[in-house]
Amino acid sequence: MRASVVTGWTLVSTGTADVAVAEREALGTSARVAAWPAEDIGTALTAVDIELAGWRSRRAGFATIPSSPGSTAAGAAFIS
Repeated sequence: MRASVVTGWTLVSTGTADVAVAEREALGTSARVAAWPAEDIGTALTAVDIELAGWRSRRAGFATIPSSPGSTAAGAAFIS
């Protein structure tokens, strides 16, 4: 199963057919998943997508407090 067809993941060259690696943007950074044997990459990516969706929904309950010069709340978050 091609990773890019599964969920928008991009396959990363590993130099071997035994291991599959894919990456994508996730939660403001990137996620990289490796699977061995390589044919398990589709299942692994689906599992990671489910977990990322849970993180996104939990993160949606947080809002960043705007910071201003001299503010002690810079980088803080609260549940809205």
